[in-house]
Amino acid sequence: MKKVLVTGGCSFTASPSWPECLASLLDITVHNQAQSSQGNWLISRRVMYAVLQELKQHNPEDILVGIMWSGPDRADWYAENLPDHTLAPFSSPPAKFVKDGAGAWSIANLNFNTHLANLYYTSPFYNTTAHQIATYEKIFATQAFLENLGIDYFMTTYTDQVLLDSDSANPDISWMHSAINWTNWLPINGMFEWCKANTLHDFNEITHAQALANSNLKAHPSLAHNNDFARYVVLPFLGNVSH
Repeated sequence: MKKVLVTGGCSFTASPSWPECLASLLDITVHNQAQSSQGNWLISRRVMYAVLQELKQHNPEDILVGIMWSGPDRADWYAENLPDHTLAPFSSPPAKFVKDGAGAWSIANLNFNTHLANLYYTSPFYNTTAHQIATYEKIFATQAFLENLGIDYFMTTYTDQVLLDSDSANPDISWMHSAINWTNWLPINGMFEWCKANTLHDFNEITHAQALANSNLKAHPSLAHNNDFARYVVLPFLGNVSH
């Protein structure tokens, strides 16, 4: 029987959301490493660090990991002595998670009007293929890390725009796509899409009707969505794979 749940993701996973709902259903402790706006590099690092901390007091078979991967174009940079918050209209507090560590990660995405974000997103290094490659690298690295330690896990994405249909046809990406252990993935295209198609709840920013009427609109699931997602997607999947 599992004793602890370690989770990672962005704002779709940040507390309180589906990890807390799932932990309540499983009656286990949850250590949620999610943070709003963080990308897949940081999601991977934080989950790995949290797992290694849990292994100091638990056996591998006691731990379950759940990861909801985020936007491939999100970025982060490590530095020491960062200010508590970048002074910009759209930004996020630096991510600091290593105990007694001197450094932190400055987070960026397309909506951030920070100096680092503006430099990166206007550079030639900002392109879809590069971001997909980096995301698959992080997925594969985390998969290998967990499987090497003998830790059960499941993965999914926050929307259907994280992993693209074209990935398997791109030679620069397809070799990594084929190395992913898809048997440990939830049978959905993304949490947002599942919530829109399988519930009638309004999202935090838009109504359910608005989400159905405009396929380009994305919004954060409500707590009711998160409860349903944990109960009707994750819990049955765990039962089917005997975690």
